[in-house]
Parts: sequence; C-alpha cells; structure tokens
Amino acid sequence: MHNKYLLSIFQNKKYQEKIYSRLIKIKRKEKKISSVNLSFSLHVSQQYISDIEERRKKPSKELLNEIFNVLDISFNEEYPL
Repeated sequence: MHNKYLLSIFQNKKYQEKIYSRLIKIKRKEKKISSVNLSFSLHVSQQYISDIEERRKKPSKELLNEIFNVLDISFNEEYPL
C-alpha cells in the first residue's frame, strides 16, 4: 500500500514539477554553480533558470534533461520525467 501511494505521488505531474524545481536549485547550490553560470552553459537567460527554480516556468523535457546532465542529476526509470 505504502509503495503504491508513493508511486502515485511521483507520477503526479504537479508534484514532479515541485520536486524537480527544488532539486535543481539544491544541486546547483551544492555544486556552487551560480544561476548565471548555469544559464550560460544551457544558452538560456538567468531569469529563466530562476523562473524554473521558483516554479514560475516549466522547462521542456529536453531542457530539463540538459539541466540534469549539467548538474549530474539522475533518476531511476521508475520515476520518469
């Protein structure tokens, strides 16, 4: 029961967006990468990175994958993007 509940939460799109945005911000800070540097490496504006982290904007799957690659974030296949 507990595992099914957790899986249903992770499959909820709104919850995923919340987790991803927080994870991006946490990992970026852990790696001591400024939002300016991250934006530069991804060819997007610093404001766009900030908007993603604060959930004002939703990145495309492609950009999300690029962000994850830059920040060395990986997910189990059980919790797809």
